[in-house]
Amino acid sequence: MNIRPAGIKDLDRVSYIESSCFEAERYPREMLEEILAREGFLTFIAEEGEVLGAVTVHYAGEEAQLVSLAVLPGFRNRGVASALLRTAEDAARDLGAREMVLQVRTLNVPAMNLYLHRGYVLAGIIRNYYGYRKDAFFMRRAL
Repeated sequence: MNIRPAGIKDLDRVSYIESSCFEAERYPREMLEEILAREGFLTFIAEEGEVLGAVTVHYAGEEAQLVSLAVLPGFRNRGVASALLRTAEDAARDLGAREMVLQVRTLNVPAMNLYLHRGYVLAGIIRNYYGYRKDAFFMRRAL
């Protein structure tokens, strides 16, 4: 598996991953285009002959925010998400971040397990974060 930085030329790939993995919570194509072009955001794509998944992180000073982590359904449970998350954490640390924060839907057990395994801790609950009665856990991890 190859993980590489993504740029604006990867908009179609990133948009495909986002639309394949998320429903109402997905980022629209226009927002993804801005994220890929804007300073302060890093996006990485995992590939193995074809695209497997992507991760985006926003960094600002000592804190980095996990914006999105998605692996196409046919490639889950193969370590892709772990590798993407580790890459995002390393990149944020290299840019001076000391902590990574994220929000994850309370019903997303596979993602919760990944984050807990990587050392993230629950720091709170954000009510209705993803819409009415769709709460999120707020998590953080020292880098």
